[in-house]
Amino acid sequence: MIKVGVNHTGYPVQRNILSLPHKDIEFKKCYDLFKIPEHLYYRVFDRVNQFLLNSYCDANLNLGVDLFHFFNTVSLCSKPWITTFETVVPRIGNRSAPMMEYYVKRLASDSCKSLIAFSDCTLRIQMDFIEKQFPKYADRIREKLIRIYPPQATMRDKLCSSGESDDVHFIIVGHQFFGKGGGEVLEVFDGLLPSHPNLKLTIVSSLQTDHYASNTDKTDRARAISTIKKWPKHIAHHTRLPNSEVINLMAKADVALLPTYADTFGYSVLEAQACGVPVITTDIRALPEINDNNVGWIIPVPKDDNGNARLGDAASRALFSKMLVDGLREIILGLLEGSENPIEKGEKARARIAQHHDPMLIAALVREQYEKALS
Repeated sequence: MIKVGVNHTGYPVQRNILSLPHKDIEFKKCYDLFKIPEHLYYRVFDRVNQFLLNSYCDANLNLGVDLFHFFNTVSLCSKPWITTFETVVPRIGNRSAPMMEYYVKRLASDSCKSLIAFSDCTLRIQMDFIEKQFPKYADRIREKLIRIYPPQATMRDKLCSSGESDDVHFIIVGHQFFGKGGGEVLEVFDGLLPSHPNLKLTIVSSLQTDHYASNTDKTDRARAISTIKKWPKHIAHHTRLPNSEVINLMAKADVALLPTYADTFGYSVLEAQACGVPVITTDIRALPEINDNNVGWIIPVPKDDNGNARLGDAASRALFSKMLVDGLREIILGLLEGSENPIEKGEKARARIAQHHDPMLIAALVREQYEKALS
């Protein structure tokens, strides 16, 4: 039995660590010296502090675990530890150069056994950061890096209609609605629905705006709500649903949507593909690793060397938005005209999930890292 400590149990930890179908591995929630300050900071300022959230130190008091497995976190303790990460570690906000170097040294230390990037894109970003900012640690950190994709079980086959309807049904899921391209999705549907009444759209989102990527505000949210209300027979909106209900809705759809500005990976893409439903995405970050024009549709957008969308100013965001609208309209019209086959692409997407994201496969890869850490 291997006993593994975790410091958080939120969605990323559940998705990448706790949900894996291990045998003879026991997880334990461990508290540390950063936990209370992190909680108090959030209560006072209503936002997370990256330094407190992604640091761990328990003065080696958690004797009941063999090693730690974190998400985005750096440990300051001597017990063996592994971290899975989505962009780059250390992820501690804007800190002084000596502080940042201290955390990088922790990555190079003997107690850090593995650094698990959850995509090839993430692995490249990590090494680019280390090689440019802290080159003397590059060789030591490089030998610890490994890519292990998030797990995803194949789920129920796409729920086919009775054949009595020629509706083409789309779905978009995610609270950060505008950052996921939701504004552009609504713009396209609003323009197409008058001449294509067989279009259907399901939205599962709290319609959150964001300043980071889409630079949207309450005016954009009000416009989106107005568009949704304009088409009550064609656009269904759910603020929040249990994951099982979201999966059922995905399985009933013909196509899922994630024309995102800034997702690091895109878990909803995996979930849709696992149901045999193809997805329309942009080609930022890790999305080209899990989606392409063979199993879905890709909208090319301007990107930097790390695969991030170029959104540095108003003109860049306007160009990005236009490319989303144009790309979505072209793909959707192709589907309406019958020149695209979502069923065929969905079958290929589901096969891809089985090949690359099988939870048993991912669990075996992670267990290998645990055993290596303790050897």
